Amino acid sequence: MLDAPFRERLLRQPHLLLFPLGALLAAVGVLPWIFFVLGLSDLYRPIFHSVGFRSMFHPLAEIEGFLGCFAVGAVLTIVPRRTSSAPPSGWQLALAVAAPIAIVISAAVQKWWLGQAAWLALMGMVIEFVVRRRRAPGDSRRMQWSSFWVALSLCAGAAGTLLAIIGESREDLLWVHEIGRALLTQGLFSGLALGTAESLLGEKPATGRALARRSRWIDAALALGSVLFFASFGTGLLRSPSIGFAMRAVITLAVVLYLVRVSPLAEAPGSRGRAARIALWMLPLGNAWAALMPTARRAGMHVIYLACFAMLILVISTLLYRRAHIARQLVLGWGCLTVALGARTLVEMDPPNFRIWLGIACLYFALGLFFAFGRLAGRLVSLLPEGGAQSAPNGRHR
Repeated sequence: MLDAPFRERLLRQPHLLLFPLGALLAAVGVLPWIFFVLGLSDLYRPIFHSVGFRSMFHPLAEIEGFLGCFAVGAVLTIVPRRTSSAPPSGWQLALAVAAPIAIVISAAVQKWWLGQAAWLALMGMVIEFVVRRRRAPGDSRRMQWSSFWVALSLCAGAAGTLLAIIGESREDLLWVHEIGRALLTQGLFSGLALGTAESLLGEKPATGRALARRSRWIDAALALGSVLFFASFGTGLLRSPSIGFAMRAVITLAVVLYLVRVSPLAEAPGSRGRAARIALWMLPLGNAWAALMPTARRAGMHVIYLACFAMLILVISTLLYRRAHIARQLVLGWGCLTVALGARTLVEMDPPNFRIWLGIACLYFALGLFFAFGRLAGRLVSLLPEGGAQSAPNGRHR
């Protein structure tokens, strides 16, 4: 049993638990590729008996495990603060922790559909959590454009899973599976990144007079962009993948231009603000890459995954460090992710040496996780009941 102060701290700040868990699952997700590169077949073959199976396990661990922990951790932490409402309950936090673990284990034992049931339960809980707090008494502001992006993203995560399961049931429905997979692996986290960017660094979204000055037409246009963004997944797979990626490149470019020039994020100072703005630029860049270079489309997708999603996660993680450590953590993390991205790109561009580049990409991705979350894991341990009294005077991280 957890003591009351520690339990209350976790409920008010779920990211203290979910972020380190996400980093751990990310490391687990690249293990089969590391074993493959090192030729340790005796270690991975009993479970990861084929390259195809490793390719299925890896995206589930990284998308629903790694990114899922950070998305849910951010939502459970940010939404109550923005709406002046109650934090998650104990069962909600327990589900947020158990579901990603169940997803990774289910993928490893080739029962991936069990993991998808856990993912649907998790998405249902998060959607209910957000909707209930949108109606909270403390949330009297008018509906903002970011709310549409967050709501549609969560719905896309649930719908994508259902479509993927349905599409796997029949060979003639493979296109349904592909739409669902794209919504889950691309749409969910792209939408959450854009929808939560204004509050990414703890900055308050526009309220009161500032919100009144902001044209309702801008809110409407940005909200409409979310509808067109998710519609592009159907357009891309039913007509041409390049058209879908091009649509997403244009839409995300418009939203990012607003975020880095007009929104509160535009004035966020210091290394965190610069890193967040650079990471957001990678979203339209990665989509444009995938649209213009179909033969290297996976490299473009990894621009989004590593340079946008992973970098934004790194930025969020620095909120838990003392100011003296922020710049160093960002530089080390960004450097490792840059090397990992370059190596992962060369996997597509230099197939004869793909084993070497894949090994380098995995190594530097793991190093980036260590630099980002090594201190964070230590901080969580210090908050355990045995160390709670000693860590209380230094409870603040900023």
